[in-house]
Amino acid sequence: MERDLLDMVRRGYFPLGFVDAETACFYADNAAWRAQNPERARQQDAPLGKEQPRPAPAAQEPVPEDEPGGGYLRELERQLARIENADIRAKAARLREHTEDIFAWVKLHPECADDARRFCSYYLPTAVKLLNTYNEVAPHADESSVAAGIQSEVSQVLDTMSTAFRGLMDNLLQNTAVDMQAEISALETVLAQEGLAQNGFTMQK
Repeated sequence: MERDLLDMVRRGYFPLGFVDAETACFYADNAAWRAQNPERARQQDAPLGKEQPRPAPAAQEPVPEDEPGGGYLRELERQLARIENADIRAKAARLREHTEDIFAWVKLHPECADDARRFCSYYLPTAVKLLNTYNEVAPHADESSVAAGIQSEVSQVLDTMSTAFRGLMDNLLQNTAVDMQAEISALETVLAQEGLAQNGFTMQK
């Protein structure tokens, strides 16, 4: 069953789905995980700088408090620069572009930070780890079927992660669209109640 779920995630059926490394339970998205693990979610929400239950690997840069995920983005760029295969480099470049889009949007809309928290704490570090593994086995890929297999697996999952990153960006935009529609609806109601709008914001005489 677990292998079937992992295969479905790789194929893009659950763009934001993941298997919790600690409990081996599958969650369709971060909201479902937070609902079932409120205590761990509170620990994850703790300010950076305090002791974390799952600290970043020592080889990766710490994430600056004023730039969530920024260290991982820089590491992603370093791993991207090491990739020689043009197809894999293009896939990694798309991940970087999606990541930059997400960070830029959250910077403009800090209220979206909670929606991107799982991205910064799990998805992006995992992407960096996979690219690092790809680069580490690259010197052996020509002579080792195991190394070549690792690279093939990484190549496939990069497509899934790119879809997931783009899906997260769409979700952030959708949240903004919903808020905007609510504002417009409220404005139209107030204008109508005060007799200031008729037939599409035309002031009554």
